[in-house]
Amino acid sequence: MSNVRTSSLFNRLWTTVALAFALSLALATTVAAEVPACAECHADLATAFSGSHHGKAFAHDDAYASASCESCHNGAAKHAETGEADDVQTPREAGTLASNAVCSSCHNNNEQHAFWSGSAHEASGLGCIDCHSVHTAQVERRGIVMTGTTQLCLSCHTTMNVAMTQRSRHPLREGQMDCASCHNPHGGLSEKLIKADSVNDLCYGCHQEKRGPFLWEHSPVREDCQTCHDPHGSNNTDLLVARTSQLCESCHLQGRHQTVAGLDSSMWNTNRSCLNCHSQIHGSNHPSGPLFQR
Repeated sequence: MSNVRTSSLFNRLWTTVALAFALSLALATTVAAEVPACAECHADLATAFSGSHHGKAFAHDDAYASASCESCHNGAAKHAETGEADDVQTPREAGTLASNAVCSSCHNNNEQHAFWSGSAHEASGLGCIDCHSVHTAQVERRGIVMTGTTQLCLSCHTTMNVAMTQRSRHPLREGQMDCASCHNPHGGLSEKLIKADSVNDLCYGCHQEKRGPFLWEHSPVREDCQTCHDPHGSNNTDLLVARTSQLCESCHLQGRHQTVAGLDSSMWNTNRSCLNCHSQIHGSNHPSGPLFQR
């Protein structure tokens, strides 16, 4: 019975959406017919727009055949008649909420944008046009304003600039990945806008060998990779939040051997420190590996 009710509700919802979409297309067609060629006065913007992501979509995708300048610029038709600048309004002049609504009128069917409402960036008052350029042709995909996604993120998240120059880091400077490789700037269900259900699931996307399951598991590893690693960069090896000996001793102050700080020549401090013996620190499947030694 519940399945029948759900199906009926879905059919009614789909019908409503279809009618709304048909109405919007009809209105857009009427508007497009009323708006003269804006390129007659704004030739520079028209030229730039033709090479942009939007321009190419409008030119080759029938879904946007009825789109016009009026679709984003409220009052464009009146402005074309009177020539008065005050008669037309740009999305930026309309304000963040209004400009975001304009963008969402087309970009509301992408799963990447589904969690924008209530996201950290939306709550901070950011708008689509703060990060994306509508008219300009961009080398970077999705019309990112600056030279790349990472540079754009760092323009606000300045404290992360130091991570780009630290001894151990992810290959952002080399262009092998960017901030969007791990974060979805449009929002998500998990913390810190990460593109996974948890920090560990995100890390396992590249470091599958650390996933397990293992016969002998290390509790901090299973709980959160960030317990031991700083994903944005570290001056310690392997993105560790502290030197190996100091990191291990933050939990293991007692054991079968001396674990407190010793001489620089001590086997507990040289080379890989604790990892000299406990090499399988992320987990072991060896029957004799409860201490992660094999």
